[in-house]
Amino acid sequence: MNPLHKIHARSLMSSHVLQLSPDLPVPRALELFEDHKISGAPVVDANGRVLGVLSASDVTQAERLGRSAARAQTPALVMRDGDDESDDELAEEDLLSIEEYGPASAEIPTVRDWMNPEVISVRPECTLPHLCRVLVENRIHRVLVMDAGKLEGIVTSSDVVRWVASN
Repeated sequence: MNPLHKIHARSLMSSHVLQLSPDLPVPRALELFEDHKISGAPVVDANGRVLGVLSASDVTQAERLGRSAARAQTPALVMRDGDDESDDELAEEDLLSIEEYGPASAEIPTVRDWMNPEVISVRPECTLPHLCRVLVENRIHRVLVMDAGKLEGIVTSSDVVRWVASN
């Protein structure tokens, strides 16, 4: 029997897991990631039900898609030739006020907006080889450890590497 089959998620997992509220603003979630030196966390509702996971890569993907969408919706500027001075003047109704254009008008995204709703989990007795297959096949860096629908912990790819390096 492969000795790695004796290693279980329970022995690798961190049981003290930062849990994010779905209504938490994304900038605050990123601050928490930085404070805890992590790159993702489960999103959990008030009843303890896991709704999804937010990772730093989810945030960068959402920002990248948001910029692309904003660029696609922005009309191109056209330079006009000619000496007509009226072209240089804009009608007052064509201008946006500071209130319309400023950051206050932009909605701050919440964790619910950008989280991945797919919950990928393993049971505490999951073996190390199986856990690694779950990480690789799903192209993820963290997997939730759950038992009977309850979050027990989290195992990251760093946890696996740390275990391998120490054994």
